[in-house]
Amino acid sequence: MSGFLNTSCDVMSVPRDLEMPSLHFGLFLPWVQINSWFSMMQPFYYDKPEQDIYRFYVKLRYSLAPYIYSMALEATQDGMPIVRSMPLTFPEDRTCDDMTYQYMFGPWYCVGIFTNEIYLPKGTWTDAWTGERIVSKGETFTREYPADRAGLLFIREGAIIPSQGDVSYLGARPFEKVTLNVYPCGDSRFTMMDDDGETYGYEKGTIAKTLVECHEKDGVSKIIVNPVQGSFEGMPQTREYSFAVQNDGKATTVLVGGKELKDWTFEDGMIRFNLEPVKVSEKVVIDIK
Repeated sequence: MSGFLNTSCDVMSVPRDLEMPSLHFGLFLPWVQINSWFSMMQPFYYDKPEQDIYRFYVKLRYSLAPYIYSMALEATQDGMPIVRSMPLTFPEDRTCDDMTYQYMFGPWYCVGIFTNEIYLPKGTWTDAWTGERIVSKGETFTREYPADRAGLLFIREGAIIPSQGDVSYLGARPFEKVTLNVYPCGDSRFTMMDDDGETYGYEKGTIAKTLVECHEKDGVSKIIVNPVQGSFEGMPQTREYSFAVQNDGKATTVLVGGKELKDWTFEDGMIRFNLEPVKVSEKVVIDIK
């Protein structure tokens, strides 16, 4: 371990073109792994651009805690892994059979690693960095990711991704403020799960599950946040929801529970709005027309 102790020189000798892609790969794993036997454990040795990239990825990981935690709880129930090989998610697409430089992070993110090429199965995909939408027939695309990112990341059509705001640390606390990032396409759903974050109660079923649905047809989207099913000790009785819904810019009306919402914005292809705290026992219905 002497190399670990003498990092002032060793860090500078490691090629940056390998370290930053390792960061991209490592932050999109169930347990963060960034090949950090020495240098990446100490990002303060980097120049500012690399420090900023490191900080961005860590904050992104923190913001995705509701999504990742939901998948972790799902894995305890049915064995579905958080990281999913392409053929596991797309068993009918034989092109996916031998892919080793990309995978699905849960049902919605396609992660490309150590390359600027990515195969996108049939459907519409959104570049998570640029917002570009790509309609694929089942094709390989070449994309240069931005200089302040370290790999390719695409979002699958129909995605419902729960996230939280800008947080500086993660603790054993429930998800009381949640942003639902929705990419409407046909009918899709995602179950957000939460528990007390400390005990093994989830093994006995003390999990709170919130089913979120999206139904889209002819450019009209209906988003349904169903009442929470199940509970755990200390579960909040209210939750604050924010929404970021992909739209082509043609929407003119947002309805919440049948009542028109005036305070919403459209920017970078996303309709954004916040709701007042609602009881977790109540259904929330959003119509975007």
